[in-house]
This record gives sequence, C-alpha cells and structure tokens, in this order.
Amino acid sequence: MAIQLGQDVRPDTLLQLVRTVAAGNRDTPQPLRIVGIDDWAFRKGRRYGTLIIDLQRHRVVDLLPDAIAESLATWLKAHPSIEIISRDRAGVYAEGARQDAPQAQPVADRWHLSKNLAEAVERCLEPLRQHLREAAPLLQEPNAVVWPPTKGKGYEAHRKACRTQRLKRYKEVVALHQQGISKRQIALQLGLARATVIRYLNHGAFPEIAQHKARPTSLDPYKPYLLQRWKEGCQNGIQLFREIKEQGFSGVKSWVLGYITGLRQAESSAPPPKTPASRTVACLFLSRPARLEPKQQAFLSELFARCPLLKTVYDLAQEFVGLLRSRQGEKLSAWMEAAKSSGSYVLSRFVASLQKDWTAVEAGLSLP
Repeated sequence: MAIQLGQDVRPDTLLQLVRTVAAGNRDTPQPLRIVGIDDWAFRKGRRYGTLIIDLQRHRVVDLLPDAIAESLATWLKAHPSIEIISRDRAGVYAEGARQDAPQAQPVADRWHLSKNLAEAVERCLEPLRQHLREAAPLLQEPNAVVWPPTKGKGYEAHRKACRTQRLKRYKEVVALHQQGISKRQIALQLGLARATVIRYLNHGAFPEIAQHKARPTSLDPYKPYLLQRWKEGCQNGIQLFREIKEQGFSGVKSWVLGYITGLRQAESSAPPPKTPASRTVACLFLSRPARLEPKQQAFLSELFARCPLLKTVYDLAQEFVGLLRSRQGEKLSAWMEAAKSSGSYVLSRFVASLQKDWTAVEAGLSLP
C-alpha cells in the first residue's frame, strides 16, 4: 500500500507505527470530556467528513462520513459524557451540538476566530485596491539601477540547477554507453539529440559551459560617479561626459552616451511594483507590530494616511487579537460596541455574526 501511495518508507517504520497505535489502544478507555470538531476533506471541494478529536489525549476519536448536523447529533447522543465541544462557528456543527449535547459547553476555537477576523479585514480592503496600488512601492526593496544588469541570486540558483540537470544527463549517457547501448538508442531513451550524446561521449569529461567576462574599459572607474549623478536627477549624457572629462576621462563621448542609454532602458523596463493581495495586507493587520519589517510599517502608515478608516480597522483588529492571545473574554462586549460604532459596515456584520454565537465566542476568549 505504501508503494501504491508513493510513500518512501521502510517496513520497520510501519511496524513501529502499528505498535505505537496498538500500545495506545491498550490504555484503559476513559469517557470523553473535551472534544474538537472540524470538517475534513475526503476530496477537496467535493466531499467532506467530520473529524472528532479527543483534546485531552490529542487523538483522533472518529471520522464521520459527512459534515451534516444530523450525523454529528447522532454521534454526540452516543457520548453523553462530553462536557466541552471546541468547534468553528459554522451553523452545521453548532446545530448538531445543540440537538443532542445540550449539556456540553460550546467553545469557538481561537484559530477560527482569528481566521474570521482576517476575512472581515480582507473584505474591508477589497474595495480599496487603488490605495493598495498607490502604497505598493513602499513594499518593494530599494534596488539600485545598474547597467549592464547584474546577475543576482536568482540567476545563480537557476544556473546551478541547470548544471545539476545537465550533469545528471551526462552521467546517464555515460552509464548507458558503458552497458553497450548504441548512441541512437541512448538519444531516444533519454530524449536528447544524437549530436548531444556524441558530444558527451567524445568530450571525455563533463563539458562545463564557459563563463564569459566583460572586458574592462576606461569608463569603468567613472561608472559609480555616473550612476550617482543619475540617481540625483542628472540624466543629460553630454553634461555627464563633460563632468567626467574634467576628472580625467580619456574615452570618447559615445561610451558615456551608450552607458546612459542603458541606464534609461533599465529604468524604463523595470516591472511596476506588484499590488499586494488583500489577504496579504489583512495578515499585516493581525500581525504583532514588533514583527513587521520597516517597509511593511511604512506601507501601513501610507495606507492609513490615504484612508483613515483603515487605521480604525487596524486598531480594532489589533485589540481583538490581543483579547484572543491574553484570553480576556470579559472585554469582548466593549470591543463589539466599539466595532459597531467604527463606521465600518464589514466590522458591524462581523460583530453581528459573533452575537449569534455569543456563548461559544465568549468561551473561546476565556477558556484555556
């Protein structure tokens, strides 16, 4: 079965897992008190079941074949010892728990509460794509314009990956040739051109690709100065030629003009800053301020300057996350009143959804 699933695992590992589960099953069965309930995908987007976990022993208890209230209610009816049910705020599980486990205290787990808040913040941001687009440059790294373009880490990683692939092919060609397979068959088997196979075998060793280096010119010592003047706003090639001429440059004017043209082309061909997704920005709203990078803090400041309402949403989101982390459920009512009077329609709807499941939400912000 492991082979059919594509699992690279040793038989000893499987036996050890079986023995561990068997040893756990030999424990004296104890009545369930605290369980966690969530959906689980047999096939994502198509078919879902219900996963039930014993939160005291951290073990899966059961897996129901569907995610409907009736199935959960039937299962809970068979386990009357359950005292606490941790769940998301989906109506299906809330209804199932109410039907046949009225004695159990419902708890909205904090992960789902945080997720629901992030979704509400995301809905606040979606109509403000223009503000996100205008503040996006602050999230970009300050890249210097250099001509010719430098080959950075991405290029080196790609070059190494290509070399590794070519070396693997070379070794495969040599190994098949040593087995007496013809060059034509090797080419067909590996999907290579026959000329490539012949070149590999005739070379005698792995053929490295030569790295060509640009020849130094008399303009090289003056390029840092030209680049600095370009950043300062002087983009007149004739003027820059005169300035370095006074510094001792002995080359011709066309060299300087060519370099300036390259700078202009590199600047014009630079891709525009990518507008961050609303979900990405929502994560910034919920993150601890101390963990944000300076560019992320600058981005949020610019966003708040363009839309003051987002500053209010940010402050409320930070306050709610603080209640989650410190488990201060007694302050939830005050937070909900502040959110309702914030002027944000989305936050008002979020508060309304919390009120529908008030008992579970308050317990989620209070119980350990």
